[in-house]
Amino acid sequence: MCSAVFIALCAAAMFTQQWLLLGIFTAVYVGIFMTGCARIGWNFFFTSQNELPSSTIPSIALTFDDGPTPHSAVILDILKQHDVKATFFLIGQRVEALPQIARQMIAQGHAIGNHSHTHHHFINTKRTADLVNELTQCNQRILQHTQHQTTLFRPPHGVTTQHLALALKRTHLRSIGWSIRSFDTASTDDEALFRRLAKQLQDRAIILMHDHCPITARVLPRFIAHARQLGYQFVTIA
Repeated sequence: MCSAVFIALCAAAMFTQQWLLLGIFTAVYVGIFMTGCARIGWNFFFTSQNELPSSTIPSIALTFDDGPTPHSAVILDILKQHDVKATFFLIGQRVEALPQIARQMIAQGHAIGNHSHTHHHFINTKRTADLVNELTQCNQRILQHTQHQTTLFRPPHGVTTQHLALALKRTHLRSIGWSIRSFDTASTDDEALFRRLAKQLQDRAIILMHDHCPITARVLPRFIAHARQLGYQFVTIA
């Protein structure tokens, strides 16, 4: 729909030789397109689940990307100590390197999902066939090493494209976004990270974190206690 409107406006501007308008229309369209790619919550190319379903009990979901890594074990210990279940989005190559941690996630009752096989820096420039291969390989590694099948997928970097939309359709995976982004990978101040999370906390929130960040492990126990004090229960993505 957006593309059709853009083409119609450009055609009208060209027909009337309104070159300034043509430039403005193009700039606006490119801005919308790029923002739609970068903001998973816009559901620009496909619909992601960006919050939990309604529940009679206030609920939130902790999600962790980019594992498994050696530091994932620290996060798993904290979650076990506080009797919290979370959802981990795993990179296929890392599952292959650290299968015992992926199995530990399953054994402790956590949910796991697909986060691509390589999480390559330029993965978002790949075409449909290459993305299908990324998603398929990750699912194969998860199944091989955990005997667990997943239908959940989180786009690397939260970037969406038309090619990814087609790849998800072909692999029958469901995209999971978030409503709270911790920015833990860029955080250096424990107190600031805690306050950022606490300020945004609300019912049905899906919270994006990373299980390879030491700062996340330091802040996590306090955040869990704070959320519980406010009456929230922790759930996995179903």
